[in-house]
Amino acid sequence: MYNLKALIRAAAIAGFFPAAAAASAVTFATSLPVGQDQVIIRFNMQPMFSTHQLNNFQFPVSVGYGLTSRFALFAGLSQGFASLDSGPYRPLNGGAGDTNLYARYTLYKIDKPGVTFRIAPLAGAFLPTGNNSFTFQGKLQSKSLQTGSGTFDPYAGVAVGLQYHRISGNADVTYRYNPVASTNFSLGSELRVDSHFEYKFWPFKMPAEGLPRSANISLESNYYRDSRDHLNGVVSPNSGGRIFRESASLQLSSLRWQVGGGVILPLMQDLNGTGRTTQKLGYMMFFEYYLARPIWRKSTRRHT
Repeated sequence: MYNLKALIRAAAIAGFFPAAAAASAVTFATSLPVGQDQVIIRFNMQPMFSTHQLNNFQFPVSVGYGLTSRFALFAGLSQGFASLDSGPYRPLNGGAGDTNLYARYTLYKIDKPGVTFRIAPLAGAFLPTGNNSFTFQGKLQSKSLQTGSGTFDPYAGVAVGLQYHRISGNADVTYRYNPVASTNFSLGSELRVDSHFEYKFWPFKMPAEGLPRSANISLESNYYRDSRDHLNGVVSPNSGGRIFRESASLQLSSLRWQVGGGVILPLMQDLNGTGRTTQKLGYMMFFEYYLARPIWRKSTRRHT
């Protein structure tokens, strides 16, 4: 009797927290599953190391809220710092980055026992909350040491998600248009294509209903195509290009939280110009927590 009650309770909680049982990519947040009236907050720490002594520590926070079963609102908050070992000099800059606000609408979905599928376009913008005027010894620095673009940047794309028993995957295509500012640093426009594959290897025998805890292995691919940056309105020849990287992570998930870590390996770095800073190996760690529906939403629904 106790086991039956526990199973019913776990299944009920899983239904209230649909994101906990679904896959969520680590290196991109556009496909984060968010149920109606659900709030999800993800904390992500990404220390990076490169062949040219670039130390980059970023701490992005992703917040999502399910306004309806199809319509969700998201905010991407970034902060961190970067330092460059350039001979006897070590320029360092950090702080808050640009803020990404966007809405996502599920245009098409399939919900069957053990199978879910989603296609969701999204649109929003990056707000210029970061710094695009950092200088060192009187010289305006490039992208690696700036925290923002300095402009209001429209952002759009489409996200796809699939879950089938132990296997799940996500993908997206997004584009960020960055206008050119006449002064300071201007980030080049960015095309990004991401994909994510996840396999739940534990528990070895999947329960008939509900999945209170699971251990997953995740593989992710990221492709970037960046336009050239501008410094004080002038094109920077040593900027832009194409990057393709692969990452692998180990994750532990429960009904309310998910934690994990892994490595990022760059497979292609086709960068414009000469003497560019290239990445050798990256590490990532993340933690997600799923919150209950807000109190004011509960009160509103009781009186309707």
